[in-house]
Amino acid sequence: MYARIAALGGLFDLYNTARKPFNPYLHSFKRAADKARLEAAWEAFRTRD
Repeated sequence: MYARIAALGGLFDLYNTARKPFNPYLHSFKRAADKARLEAAWEAFRTRD
C-alpha cells in the first residue's frame, strides 16, 4: 500500500510494504530546494521522540 501526497510542487509517495517498510519516494519536483525541504521534514518526523 502507499499514499500519494502532492506537496510543494511535487509528489511524495509513502510506501508501506514488505519490501519498502515506511519508505518515501519523492519525485516530480521542479525546484531542488522544495524537494530538500520535504526530505528534511520527513527526516524530522521519522526521528522524532
